[in-house]
Amino acid sequence: MIRTQKEYVGPSRTFHGSIDSLMGTRLEILVSEGAPEAVSRLWEWLCVESARLQKVLDRFDPDSELSILNRSVAPARASETLSWMIRTAIRYHRLTEGLFDVAKGNLNEVSIDDSDLVDLGGRVLDFGGMAKGLLLSRLGSAAAAEGVGSLFADFGGSSILGLGHHPFGDCWTVGVRNPFRPGVLEDITLRNQAMSTSGNTPSYGAHIINPFTGEYVTARRQVTVVSEDALDAEVLSTTLMIAGEEQAERVAARFPGCSARFYDV
Repeated sequence: MIRTQKEYVGPSRTFHGSIDSLMGTRLEILVSEGAPEAVSRLWEWLCVESARLQKVLDRFDPDSELSILNRSVAPARASETLSWMIRTAIRYHRLTEGLFDVAKGNLNEVSIDDSDLVDLGGRVLDFGGMAKGLLLSRLGSAAAAEGVGSLFADFGGSSILGLGHHPFGDCWTVGVRNPFRPGVLEDITLRNQAMSTSGNTPSYGAHIINPFTGEYVTARRQVTVVSEDALDAEVLSTTLMIAGEEQAERVAARFPGCSARFYDV
């Protein structure tokens, strides 16, 4: 079960909220520009949407829609959210030349028809490389709809959204940390942009699978992608961890507005 906390901080009445146990990690947001009523509505929306998406996409929850679909031995009809995720994953699969594969090398064997009937063909789906980006992308749209101009969201340290600017600056500055030794690899500035970092760490190594070889990527490398869309950023950072140099250039060119940084750590 997710746990939430919220507070207004300091004389500036900056809003801080956090959601624990969400997609296996923690989401924190800081809002420094927006009418209190609008910020309150945005926070309530985020809490509801977070719980809803987790109930649909959490493969570790045996009662989630995704878990039930993964156990199905016959084609099953998916909800609007899950069918959108499957179709979007298929689109990313094509854009990345098959490198982004939520079925670990078997997405070509998954089908979905016009009535949202899904046939997994005995395969298992995992949206761990999309879910955080999806929620941050929707958060950005919801903030714009509420007129919330400046917001910073940190989703597990790997997915970041920076709207507007810091209360005492003209942007949000994020340090890309070296996971193997103390220090910052680079400071990146965000203004109405998202950022995603993928890579191996001492505590979380070998978790990205090359769908063509079935082997884990073990290189001590990190990839950080900055984009206007948080979902694009998350998908591309994962993909570029797998791609070779020439393929990375081809794939990245299909994501307009995205920029990638590569770090050997």
